[in-house]
Amino acid sequence: ILTVGVLGTQASAQTPARDFSLKTLDGKQVTLKEQRGKVVLVNFWATWCIPCKAEMPILMDLQQTYGPKGFTVLAVSVDDDGAEIVAPWVEKNLFELDGKKQKVNFPVLLSTISMAEDYADIFAFPATFLVDANGNLVRRIDGALEEDDITAAVKGLMAGR
Repeated sequence: ILTVGVLGTQASAQTPARDFSLKTLDGKQVTLKEQRGKVVLVNFWATWCIPCKAEMPILMDLQQTYGPKGFTVLAVSVDDDGAEIVAPWVEKNLFELDGKKQKVNFPVLLSTISMAEDYADIFAFPATFLVDANGNLVRRIDGALEEDDITAAVKGLMAGR
């Protein structure tokens, strides 16, 4: 069980992130463990969550900027109806990136609210976990991301790879 505190707290550099295995919208299995070597931003969100939708462009920008350098966003949807709700939402909702409306550019994984609770006592969305290239949890952010703050955190972890 993760014992990271609340809003924007730093974890010990040796706090292992809890592994999970979830399916993408196209049925591929993804585990956190297989991302080892990359800096990973795990974002728990839902289609009905207004702040979650508002931060999608931030996540897309991070993925575009740092993805080719060994970073990935894993967006874990906690919608109860899974792919039935999430797949059409992802197809329909476009977000501003480089002056154009685009679909999300990172993997969307399917989960449940109970998985989020089991993962780290998440009861509000969005909830974001930043994992270093060694698989250690370095930051938890409860609530909406602040673009400058999360960008600086990712940039710092990428520099330390």
